[in-house]
Amino acid sequence: MARIRLSRPAQDDLGQVLATSAERGGRDARRRYQAVLAAAMRSVAADPGGPLTRDRSDIRSGIRSFHIRHAHRDDRSVRRPVHVLYYRV
Repeated sequence: MARIRLSRPAQDDLGQVLATSAERGGRDARRRYQAVLAAAMRSVAADPGGPLTRDRSDIRSGIRSFHIRHAHRDDRSVRRPVHVLYYRV
């Protein structure tokens, strides 16, 4: 499994996403969305070039994306996750 390292801007974005989730749905919503994001990152780490990822060289060479709705997770309490992870392998 690949190692995940978040850039400083990604860390900031993640914090903002989770803060917004807490504002809109409370601490429990934040916890659930955090679990979805973690599952998405684990999926990307396990198969960074997998069939559920997209080449995004239209943005920048070497960039891929993964919509978090494809994350394998046991807890389906987030009905329609909307965020996309952008990453380099």
